[in-house]
Formats: sequence, C-alpha cells, structure tokens
Amino acid sequence: HYPLRRQRQMCIRDRSKIAEQIASQAPSRRVKVQIEPDGKLPQELARTKSFGYSQFDLQAFFYLSILSKYSQVDLFNYETTDGRSVKKAFEFLLPYALGEKWPYEQIEPFNRGVFFEQFRIASQVYNNPTYEEDIKKLPNIDYTGDYSIDLFWPQKTTVLLKILSQVFQHPRP
Repeated sequence: HYPLRRQRQMCIRDRSKIAEQIASQAPSRRVKVQIEPDGKLPQELARTKSFGYSQFDLQAFFYLSILSKYSQVDLFNYETTDGRSVKKAFEFLLPYALGEKWPYEQIEPFNRGVFFEQFRIASQVYNNPTYEEDIKKLPNIDYTGDYSIDLFWPQKTTVLLKILSQVFQHPRP
C-alpha cells in the first residue's frame, strides 16, 4: 500500500512527475508481482485473514488505478502477457464476495458488504451493469461517511474523493 499512499501524496502536493513515475511503475512492480494470471493475490492468501486482506489489497489496487489515470496510466485495463490484471483480481474475488464459500483460511468473520466500493467502481470502469446489479446481493453496510475512505484519505485529499464522488453519485440500490 506504500505506492498508493506515496502517489496520493504526490497528487495532493502537485508533484506530477513523481506521481507519473509511481503510476508508470505500478504495472511492473505491483500487478506483475502481486497478482497471479488467474487473479489470485498469493501474498494475501497466505495470511490467516486471507479474505479480508485480499479485499483490502483489491481496494488499494482500485484506488491506485484511479490515481494513475491522472498520469495517463490505465491500470484498470492493463494486462500482462500472461494475463495478470486488476480486473482478474476483481473477477477472482467476485464469486466469494457474492457468497460462495471462501476456500482459504479466514480465522474471523468477514463482512462481504465492504465490496460495495469495488462493485460500484468496476461497474463504471468496465462498463458492466451486472456489477451494479450484484451490489444488491451484498450485505448492507452504512456507507454514510465511509470509514475506509475517511481513514485512508484525510479531508485535504480531494483528488480521489472527487473521482469517487462521481462513482458514488447514485445511492446504493
């Protein structure tokens, strides 16, 4: 999550050269290393709370992808020659987010409702209304003042929140 925090800081401070460097390195340093061709996130699957960490990593990839758009890097649609991509990571987690039994270690309950953000963003980015419809299958969570955004992005952070506000312009179905 370091590159995400670093890129956010560079966008806030209007250090576009550094933000561009982080974005341009994300495909080789993040996607190729952290995502398998089938979409698995092996570093997260090795943990005792693998579902939660996989979702958190996917969330970070989505935020990094949003910020990378400012540097003209389309991380959402980037795919390695062997098929590694942010979209594959999302698609790998999708059936489990919708309720299929998680086959990896998860030592405490995990609320699948937190996938709301990824489904909403994916429906827009990948122009797939099915992802938006799938939100109805997620457990409800109160998203007024979403905690993950508030903690991860202080009030001064307007770059990501401006984009996310467009994504969240419609209330949850």
